[in-house]
Amino acid sequence: MSGFDELSPEERAKAGRIVAKIAHDVGKYVAMTARNLPPSGPIPERLVAALARDLYALETGQRASAVFERLAAPLVDRVDEARLRDARSMLAAIDALEADVRAGDVAAVRRAADLARSVEEALRSLARASR
Repeated sequence: MSGFDELSPEERAKAGRIVAKIAHDVGKYVAMTARNLPPSGPIPERLVAALARDLYALETGQRASAVFERLAAPLVDRVDEARLRDARSMLAAIDALEADVRAGDVAAVRRAADLARSVEEALRSLARASR
């Protein structure tokens, strides 16, 4: 396994397309509602529900983590990249918060939103670096 810099130009281009798709299909959508939560105070139920959809019901009801794993599968044995590992770890943490997020626990909702924004940031950074 290697980093992007060690891939051939053809492999790097292919990996770059995969990462761009992950950044769009996972990163962009997990953070959509997270970016719009009020910075403090109560969180309206409609935003909690929207965040839950962003995190746990992407693409025909799949969790964002499952979409990430499906899209990242071609890279698993070819690219060793910290931002991919970090995104995977953060998505697992988001999954662990699901029951509390769906119940509207404010601390869990805020933690999941913070993680979602970090996932987006990691994936966008990786997409830029893999061009």
